[in-house]
Parts: sequence; structure tokens; C-alpha cells
Amino acid sequence: MQFGEVTWRPIAVVATSILGWGLLASASGACDRGSSRSQEASPREAEPGSSQSATSQASSDSSDASSASSQGSLEGLPGDREPGSRQPELVGPDAPALFFTAGLKGYLEPCGCSADVLLGGAERVVGYVQAARQLAPNDAMIDAGDTFFRHETVEDHRLPQSKAQTKVTASMLDALGVRVTVPGERDFALGADWYRQRLDEAGVEPIASNLTIQGESLPDYETIELGDWTVGVVGAVQPDLYDEVDAVETSPPGPALDEALASMPDDVDATVLLLHGELAEAKERLEAHAPIDFAVIGHGPRETDQVDRAGNGYTLEAFDQGRYVGVLKFYEQSGQRPFENAQTGSESELEKINNQIDHVRKSIDDLTPTPPDQQPPILDRLRERLDKLETRREQIKHADLEIPEGRRSFHYRPVAMKPGYPIDRNIQKKRNAFNAKLEKLNRRTDREIPAVEEGQATYVGTNQCADCHQAAHKFWKGTHHSGAVDTLKERNKLYDQQCVGCHVVGYDKPGGSVLGKLKYDAEVNGATITKDLRNVGCESCHGPGSKHTVAPVGSDGEPQHIEDGAGKDVCMQCHVPEHSPSFEYDKYVRQVTGEGHPLSADENGE
Repeated sequence: MQFGEVTWRPIAVVATSILGWGLLASASGACDRGSSRSQEASPREAEPGSSQSATSQASSDSSDASSASSQGSLEGLPGDREPGSRQPELVGPDAPALFFTAGLKGYLEPCGCSADVLLGGAERVVGYVQAARQLAPNDAMIDAGDTFFRHETVEDHRLPQSKAQTKVTASMLDALGVRVTVPGERDFALGADWYRQRLDEAGVEPIASNLTIQGESLPDYETIELGDWTVGVVGAVQPDLYDEVDAVETSPPGPALDEALASMPDDVDATVLLLHGELAEAKERLEAHAPIDFAVIGHGPRETDQVDRAGNGYTLEAFDQGRYVGVLKFYEQSGQRPFENAQTGSESELEKINNQIDHVRKSIDDLTPTPPDQQPPILDRLRERLDKLETRREQIKHADLEIPEGRRSFHYRPVAMKPGYPIDRNIQKKRNAFNAKLEKLNRRTDREIPAVEEGQATYVGTNQCADCHQAAHKFWKGTHHSGAVDTLKERNKLYDQQCVGCHVVGYDKPGGSVLGKLKYDAEVNGATITKDLRNVGCESCHGPGSKHTVAPVGSDGEPQHIEDGAGKDVCMQCHVPEHSPSFEYDKYVRQVTGEGHPLSADENGE
């Protein structure tokens, strides 16, 4: 296969566009497959309550994996648990297992604005899968697309970083041992040739019954032997997702799937639809195509272990960005179809546990936001309690599988990639090497600051605001926004184009900042000033301040040439649920606005 003297008023306090302290790391985005699987993430000891657990065989390999984070030259993933302290488990009796990911989007490490965003990371995903696959008598790994990029296009100045990131992602796929993938619409951001080349590096076969690339058809399906089981994996895509993708043509999935299913061998024991599409499309396919037993959702999978029945099959979802890995186990090969869900668990017990989990989560959310190094002891205790409750819930759900006689059955579990799972040292080295060369990669393109239109204001920097607004500036220095850039430095991400925009003032805006030009001299209002646009500062909320610095107050005595301040919409440009899931505007805004500021007042105006 080739393929950033006036009386102080609250108006000029700090910005609220991102709680910069909490960035864990932004993802941007070849070991030998066999040796990587056996050497880099060998399992040791399982967590309590596991049905099948990793043992201490190959202890020297396990030592290599768990010691990787302690090597001075390697930067570990976010999380306070030692790699290997949490071990994989496969619920239930031995059975063939199919592992899968969906929507990796090139994320190499967790990205977010709070310490709650810890799931995922390339070396953790690989380490978990390698260790878990040793617990399955027969297994395979597949992927549901949107593997390489977050968006459908890549701007020219992002090309060097994006190309380097995709190569690390390809190494990740290779280390995972991915057999097949279905192309996602984002996968073609650098073109069809680039996509095929990366798959070729990883040894991954693309399949899709209703999609062609550059006029070339792909295999409709692949049969995978899992011991005595033969699993047919058929690919399909949701056509409307590809309307803007060049070099790709789609057709209606119905007729294409009918033809593909008809051509499958008669001895297929389970049929899995690898669909790059949404939940509704998956259900429609299941309703229309009786032979399909399972549909893996590749576009917009939810964070849920819910398995929906449709037609004769079931929908399967594993949350994206490498935050979850799906594990599907097959039972009773000689039984009749359709498959039955073997998962069990007391509904009353689960309801009780869920209520406790909701209570603990609310207690955590009600605490005042603090940076990771200033968190109160009670937060650690609450998180420990939450972890125990979630573990107990898993035990209840999966304690006893009801495997019916004479019927084929399955067990499905999406596994959260939490800190503590084994890591793959080779992939960790590649991710660290990628981070280390970001500056060099992104300095190749000398970007210009976007020009300011005549008559419009330009950015001046937070240091210029301090000349008049001394009290506000002093308050700002005590907020997490004032250290937003430091969080990037700590994670070796200062030159990561996926990250920096939410940690500075006026990024990519006229008269603002671009990568490598966060602090610079410029002529403003007839004088040369130093614009310091690092960190999340005044103008992040109040807009460009050059006109305000010349005539700050109007004839009515009110501030002028400045925006009144940011509302929720401005904050949500960076505090998106994907990266800041616990963000609550009404609570967080009080942490970054001073006494007397309208946004700091409670509902009683106090």
C-alpha cells in the first residue's frame, strides 16, 4: 500500500477569556509492533475487583514502562499516579476481544483548563492497549477515523507542526497494532496522499464501502480471525460529512452496505460496522441492515457506556481524543443471533452509587477554583472518594455476566484512559521529541502581525494599562490569568500553535500577537512602546486599548474607546466544554475580577 492619571474603575480589570493556570497540555498533535507490544507496557498488578487482571510476568519489562516518567529527559503526562500503578482488567471469562478508538484527532496528550482533564495521552493509550491485549486469548485493534487532525483544513503557517504531529500519530497507530480504519473527513486536512502515506507507515488498511479516494475504491470490509471466531469488519461513512473534502467521493451507504454484506463469507460469526458517522446514522444503518451486529460510531462519540439497541444490533461509543478505548468481547459462538448484552448489575445499587457520585462531583465543583499546586487537602480526599465510587460502580456493572445458553452474547466496556495505566516508553519519547522541536518547526514561518485598518484601535499590552490602572493591575497579578504563559512553558508548549492563542492577548488579531511575537516594540499614537501581550490581560476582555490610552474618559465622565467587558461568550472562546468541562462562568469570573467590579457581585449585588 502506497499511500496577548485616571481614577480606577472596574471596567479595566483583568480578562476572563481563559483560566490559564490550569492548562495541562495541549495536544497538537516507530517501534516494532510486536516488540513494542511485549516490551514497553507489560502488566504487573491489577486493581481490586478485576475479573481478569494483568500479572507480574515479565517484571523487567514492566519496570521499564513504569520508570519512563521518572527519567529526567522525559516529560510525563498530567496526573499524579505512577505509570503501572493502575492495571488493565478485562471483565468476564476469557473471550475474543476487539479494541477500538474513535476520533483521536491527533491528540498526543490531554488538553484542558482544569486539573479534571487528565484522560488520554498517546503513550498511555498504547500502554493500556498493549497490556490489556495480553489478557485476551485472541484480539484485534481497529479505529473509526478522524485520526490525525482536529479540523478539516490546516493553515499554511501550521503545516510544519501538523506534519510532524501526524508522524507521531502514525507511530502510535503502529504501536497499537491497528488493523483497519475508516477515513474521517478530518483525516484529509493535508490531502489524500499525505493520509495514505501515514497509514502506510503505520501498516493500517483503510476500508469503506461507500467512499473512494482520488477515484480509487477501498476494500469494503476485512475479516479478522479471533481464535475460533471470524469477525467481519465492514466500513462505511456518513456522506454529508465529506461535502467539503477534495479528492473524496461518497455514495449512499445503504446500497453499498447491502452489496458489501452480501459478499462477506458465510462463516462470519459477528459483523461490526466501522462507521465514520453519527449516532443517528448508526442506528439507521442497524435498522436497515439486519446482518450487522454492532456499529462503532466514529464521529462525535459520547462519553457514555450506553449501548443502544437498533434493529438486530447495538451501537458502541468510545469518547474521542484518546480519552477512552472501547473493548468488545464475544461469547457463545455456537449460539443463535441476534447477540444479547451480557452486562448485568443491580439497578438499585447502581442508582445508589450514582447518587453518591453526583454528590461528590457537586462538592468538587463547589470548591473555589485553585491552581494544581495550591489545591486544598479536601480536594484530594474528594477525588479519592470519587475514584473509589467510580471503581465500585464498574464492579457492580460488570460483577456477574449473564451469558445465556444457546444465544450469542457480548460484553462492551469503554475504558477511561486514566493516569496510572502503563505507558509505552517509545511513544513517550516520540511525543517529547515532538514537543522539544515545536519552536524550531514553527519559527520556520516568520509570521507578520495582522495589519490594523486605518482609524481602528490597536493593542497596547497589559503593561501600558498598568500606568493608570495600578490597583487593577495589582489585582490581576494575583490571578491565574497573569501566569497563563508560564503554564505553556511548564509543558514545553510555548510554541505549540494549538495552545498559545488562549494564553495571550490578541492572538492572530490586527495589531495583536502571533507565535514568536508576544512581546515587541511598535509605534502607537506617535510613540514607540513595548507591547507585552503575554498572558491573558486587560485587552482580552476590553479589546484594543490604543484609543483609550489617549482619551480614556469622555465628556460625560465615563470611560470611552474601550469595551465594557467580557460576557460569557468571550470566555467560552477558550473555555469550551472539550477542554474546560467544569467551567462555570458565574463562579470563575469572580476569581478574575476585582472588588467592586459588576461581574464580582453576587446575585444580591454584593
